[in-house]
Amino acid sequence: MLSEAKVKCPDDLAEICGDIRVCGRSELNKLLTLRHKYQAYKKKQNVPEKKEEVELDAEAVIEKQLDEAILRIEKEKKRAAKKEREIKAKQDYRQKMSVIATSTGIDNDEELNMNGRLWDELREKGFEHLEHSGSDVESSSDQEESENEVDESEDSDVD
Repeated sequence: MLSEAKVKCPDDLAEICGDIRVCGRSELNKLLTLRHKYQAYKKKQNVPEKKEEVELDAEAVIEKQLDEAILRIEKEKKRAAKKEREIKAKQDYRQKMSVIATSTGIDNDEELNMNGRLWDELREKGFEHLEHSGSDVESSSDQEESENEVDESEDSDVD
């Protein structure tokens, strides 16, 4: 088989193939070179001769063109269906993400930070007209200071 291909084998081919697990780099290189040459020979042997084109009658030509057109249309339909499935999957994903984003509880956090007085002002004036000085901690401390001042003034009046 190798002699037919006129491929020169290495002298120690039997030893190399006997225990291939312990082959070194040079032995593997020899085997790969041998394999490549043999595959090139086999490929050269299996090349079919060029076939002469058989002339088809008019009906056969038309039928062949119709078959090709049908296959092309089927491919286009498959592509369109795949594209629509991908678009639908993206839309579903976006919808799910929007539901998740809206239900994160951001409004609940605002509710925790605003005291009752600020909520009343918000309901009366609207969000645009609400003067918010920063955080509710400051506004609640302002309320406490004003209450303390009132208590102090009452205490001084009593004395």
